[in-house]
Amino acid sequence: MMKKILLVLFALVLSVVSCDFDYDLRVEAIGTFNYPDMTLQTATGVFDRGFHSRNISVSQVEMIYENLSRQVAPDFTSALIHLDIYNQIGNRPMGVSDYSVLPNSQGGLDIMELTAEY
Repeated sequence: MMKKILLVLFALVLSVVSCDFDYDLRVEAIGTFNYPDMTLQTATGVFDRGFHSRNISVSQVEMIYENLSRQVAPDFTSALIHLDIYNQIGNRPMGVSDYSVLPNSQGGLDIMELTAEY
């Protein structure tokens, strides 16, 4: 009897953890890339793996940026990245974020969060 109770409690704990919205996010991204001649190019992507927190980390924004930047001509000077964040369970909106991304002189990126609504 005690084993059955423990088994049921264990199953309940697993079901609660597996339905936590923080572990099942989808991000729809739009990147607007600025060029020296003042033209713009846009790239889009959907990312649904590796997002284990409601807040998007700088390294995740960098991964999204790198993925989107492969879709446009490489001589851009900066980018604006817009993220729509969804809970995949029920497809509910979780928030939006906007980032400015500038390649720096050291070969890295300067990423600044412009807006975030969660």
